[in-house]
Formats: sequence, structure tokens, C-alpha cells
Amino acid sequence: MTIKKVVVVGAGTMGGGIAQLCAQQGLDAVITDISLELSDNAKARIAAGLAKRVEKGKVSAEEREAVLARIATAGDLAPAAEADIVIESIVENLEIKKKVFSELDKVARPETVLATNTTSLSISAMAEATNRSDKVVQMHFFNPPVIMKLVEIMPGRKTSKETLEIAASFAKLLGKDPVVCKNEAPAGIVSRILG
Repeated sequence: MTIKKVVVVGAGTMGGGIAQLCAQQGLDAVITDISLELSDNAKARIAAGLAKRVEKGKVSAEEREAVLARIATAGDLAPAAEADIVIESIVENLEIKKKVFSELDKVARPETVLATNTTSLSISAMAEATNRSDKVVQMHFFNPPVIMKLVEIMPGRKTSKETLEIAASFAKLLGKDPVVCKNEAPAGIVSRILG
């Protein structure tokens, strides 16, 4: 599966960071949230952060513009219809996440992978809100996603081997080091070790 278009649900620090990371790797990214204003604010934060990097000589003005051109914003889940992968990065509330996954399942193409950035909530429970439990997976990025190299990948009970492979290869495409958990477990590898 070739991933070219990513939709990130959640315009907070993590969501914005994941969208920026995707755009910096040449992918088209959409940031979406419950309002267009929230998504536009996330893109404005990315623009400001990149402007500082231009000032410091870390990136060129052309590179900044190219990254920003690859980031679109939305205020609903409609862009998921064109996504190759959707990454959910919203509030850590299982009922809200299940609602979002149920909606994404209706909008996204059948082959689209649905990933959650959660560390503490059940991937299987989110998957059960869809008709594609085999295509739901955890992809946990660390803050800030643009810099931190590690991505934890964890299956739900019904996540397919193929979905795990897609998530791992996508993480590598983003220049990250994926660590794939064999089974679903609370809090993921890093948080449990720290705990």
C-alpha cells in the first residue's frame, strides 16, 4: 500500500506535529478537528515554528512554503474519504474516540488504515466501533513528533499482520524507528518501562 495522503484528526500539539512531520516527508496532510478555526490555528502554529527555523537557517523559505502548501485544514471528517491512513490524536476519552472511529469508518475507503495515537486506551474497543477491526492500529508518536525518533505500534485483538506492516513501513517512511508490540497491553512499552 502506497501512502500519499494522511488525515490527522485532532489539532492539538501532537496532531499538528504529526501533520507537519508528514508534510516535511513530502506527503499531503490534512489537519481536522471539530471546527475549522482549531485546525487553522494548528497550521498557524506550524507556520510560526517553521518561520523560526528559517530565521535560524535550519530550513529555507522555499522549504517552509512547500511544507505549508502540503498541509490543508478542515472542520469535519469529510477529508478521510481521500485518506490512505487516518491518525486520530484527540482527547483521551474512550467514548469520544469510539464515536470518531465509528464516523471515520463510514467516511473512509474500506482499505484505509485507521490509527490511534493513544497510549492508555483500548485499541480493541476503538476497533469494535468500526466494521474494520483488522485495519485499526495504535501508532503512538512521542512529543515533539517532528524530532522524536520512536513510534510505538500496537495491535488490537483483531488487527491484521498486514495492518501492522503498513503502520511500521509508514513510520519508516516518516524517518522514524518503529517498535512493534506483539499484543495489546496497557500504556505501551515506553510508559510501562518508565512506570
